[in-house]
Amino acid sequence: QNSAQNLISIQARGGGKSYGSSGIISHNWLTGGAVNYDEYLIAKKLKKPLTSDTVIGAIDSKWSGPLLDKTLFAARNFPGEFEYEGKIFPSPLYKGWSGSKKEGSFLKNVDGSYLYHRTFRNNPLAGNAGRPNLVVLDEIGFFDILVETIGALEGAEASKMFKRQVIWMLGTGGFT
Repeated sequence: QNSAQNLISIQARGGGKSYGSSGIISHNWLTGGAVNYDEYLIAKKLKKPLTSDTVIGAIDSKWSGPLLDKTLFAARNFPGEFEYEGKIFPSPLYKGWSGSKKEGSFLKNVDGSYLYHRTFRNNPLAGNAGRPNLVVLDEIGFFDILVETIGALEGAEASKMFKRQVIWMLGTGGFT
């Protein structure tokens, strides 16, 4: 229940930044940003699912595209159901979605959470889609507008009293 903090992860290639981040993105998008699994399940049962806005971005889609692909790979491979002690249970995480993963577009899951794909190039406002509670920026070493982008993203936050948005920045050591 603490105020959110931003994070920068600078690692060598092959350290797992993208795969780890795709798990965090999947969690935020598929659970509506839930921080308490029991509350998530109660909301689902009441048919009032939690929702969230997530932004995946980079200066160019050649960096954000693969991160989005890893995220969607995970989402596509969640089971639709599972068996436990002879009973079949629907997976609470399995989701269908619509939309496009194309740069500048979004995907919307059946619960109403959005996953935006943005490229920033010379536009620090590109990530101001909805009220994102998670923004993942890949290859920040190439951002010549990083300070402006962070400022614009912080300005898109839903509340200034309590920080809920996390800006998760990734970079490859040696160029950041």
